[in-house]
Amino acid sequence: MRVFVENQKFDQTWLRVLLISVALISLWPVLSLTDWENVDSSALMTVSISIAITLGMIVYLLVLLRLETRIDEQGISYGFEPLPGKMNHKSWDEIENLYVREYSPIGEYGGWGYRVSFSKSTGRAYNVSGNLGIQIELKNGRRVLVGTRKKEEAEAVINYYTKKDQNEAY
Repeated sequence: MRVFVENQKFDQTWLRVLLISVALISLWPVLSLTDWENVDSSALMTVSISIAITLGMIVYLLVLLRLETRIDEQGISYGFEPLPGKMNHKSWDEIENLYVREYSPIGEYGGWGYRVSFSKSTGRAYNVSGNLGIQIELKNGRRVLVGTRKKEEAEAVINYYTKKDQNEAY
């Protein structure tokens, strides 16, 4: 039995710079206050809550959120953890074709994260970074792309299961 497991985080430098910039911009109004005695307490509370939510989302993105992918004898499982809900699972019986390909995250899906394409032929995408993905083509015509940073490892496990199935058919 062969297994491919990959966990990816949103750990790009440009993303960290962007999120820290957003945090600093949201903190600026509070930090620039010079006359604390005349500050309306309800306005200060609203700003404080907004900052706490913004910083919480930044910590969530950088520390907790990850894309998990697993390919094994059961099929492929993928999804963002620890988002509520279950991981998506597609069994080998549901899969028409499975392969690793290069893609254009912005051109095909409009960016990274959980994306839905405007084109039915492109389908959905779960990606964190880069331009390599595991393309899943289902027998019902739907398509899903799951980003990967481990092209060779994914291809080896995919080939193991798809070639094995083809050999058993003869």
